[in-house]
Amino acid sequence: MDKNKIIGLSQSEVNERQKQGQVNDFKASASTSTWQIVKRNVFTLFNALNFAIALALAFVQAWSNLVFFAVICFNAFSGIVTELRAKHMVDKLNLLNKEKITTIRDGQELALDPEELVLDDVIRLSAGDQIPSDAIVLEGFAEVNEAMLTGESDLVQRSRRPNVVGELSCKWLCLCSSSSCRGR
Repeated sequence: MDKNKIIGLSQSEVNERQKQGQVNDFKASASTSTWQIVKRNVFTLFNALNFAIALALAFVQAWSNLVFFAVICFNAFSGIVTELRAKHMVDKLNLLNKEKITTIRDGQELALDPEELVLDDVIRLSAGDQIPSDAIVLEGFAEVNEAMLTGESDLVQRSRRPNVVGELSCKWLCLCSSSSCRGR
């Protein structure tokens, strides 16, 4: 395929695919919710047993022996605060790590967010780029690191036509067309 002949999708084709929901927009939450953090720190077997002991001590009015329960509450509170701070930092790092994808539309190269890709978009990948979705190599050659999906540390060679599996990194320059735009 000649590089000059690759014009990618037209704006009307992009609009049509967006209307049909054929976009690369998916929500992959790398962090846990606040409720999950609270639940993980409060509702534990250890805390349940200590709560039962605290209820028994309160029932017999042994108030001075309930001091241990304050330590248990402080432990749960500090665990929640620590995890929420870590979650906040991870969320900020995920925003910083978002890379633009070079896409060819109407014969022009555009830098788009991965969520803006549509089915059959032509993307240009070069060394170190992450592959944003499943794709078919149209031109060029790629050595793909599929370790995150398969566990294999060896690079997989991809050339014209075989599918390139998404969320991987590319070692050489190639042009790909997105063949699947749904995240898993």
